[in-house]
Amino acid sequence: MYKQNLVLCENARVILLIASIEEISKRMQEDSSRPPLTDAQSSSEEIREVWNRRKSRYYEVADIVINTTDGNTERIVDEIIEKLGIKVNNFN
Repeated sequence: MYKQNLVLCENARVILLIASIEEISKRMQEDSSRPPLTDAQSSSEEIREVWNRRKSRYYEVADIVINTTDGNTERIVDEIIEKLGIKVNNFN
């Protein structure tokens, strides 16, 4: 992780959004402009390689970890709000 990012992490709440390798691969296939990060043969191999190299550092700086594999945006937002302890007025 770049030093300037670590400085930002010290002064902010860090939310780590995770998903399964398969789901990340599926999402990345929808973005044809994304360049490869490694010499891996497949996107799943590449994701696994990068994740295994970085995950301990990501978890080290994360205050909150949210699994986004199901892609349910409403659930993800609700979970973030709950874990941040934000009170939301519901005007429905």
